[in-house]
Amino acid sequence: MTEDTSGTRAVLTLAPIGRDAEIACGLLDNAGLPCLPATDLADLLKIPLEDLSALVLSEEFLTCEVVRRLTDLLDAQPYWSSLPVILLVDPERRRTVSGTKDHMTSFSTRPGVVMLERPMRTAVFISIARAAFDARQRPFQLRDELEARRRAESRAQTLAGEMAHRVSRTPSRLQAASRRRPSARRTCSRRAGARFSVGWPRWPTDQRLDREGHCVFDGVPSACD
Repeated sequence: MTEDTSGTRAVLTLAPIGRDAEIACGLLDNAGLPCLPATDLADLLKIPLEDLSALVLSEEFLTCEVVRRLTDLLDAQPYWSSLPVILLVDPERRRTVSGTKDHMTSFSTRPGVVMLERPMRTAVFISIARAAFDARQRPFQLRDELEARRRAESRAQTLAGEMAHRVSRTPSRLQAASRRRPSARRTCSRRAGARFSVGWPRWPTDQRLDREGHCVFDGVPSACD
């Protein structure tokens, strides 16, 4: 498998014998279903199961080790994910590996696993694969909604933290401002006094009031106003 599988929602087909995987993918591609061919467990491990729309397995792929690894992967899926599995079996085939038949039987009874007997009609295979693909889109939508909600909550928490930090600094800023305020008032008072004193006539030093309240200038009574 050489395709870039990052972020894919394709159907992954695993068939280790001949060109079975490529042929199956060709059928699905022609039906409008994106597909990735694979031939071994290493190919399966290159992409998270929760990014796949469905998994198509041939009976020959399910060795004892593969069944154990695949079971662990399916059990470790996120709670929103339940990957559909289509298992292609041959009822006439005799298993030669000890214990493999029991493992395959236990695997085929898992929830979400559909068995198709070979040989099968192409229309039947495509119909079942399409049903699995369509059913998988709703969990993908749920995953995207959960991720969007998680990002929104993360942004809200970040903003709340910034606001709390600003509010916590407000009292100290007010105290600093109040300490600076008296000196500012004195400065303003001095400036105001200087401003209003400019242009006012000065009282002559030799002008005074006599006993009757009349202004006297150089000993001569005069009107004060």
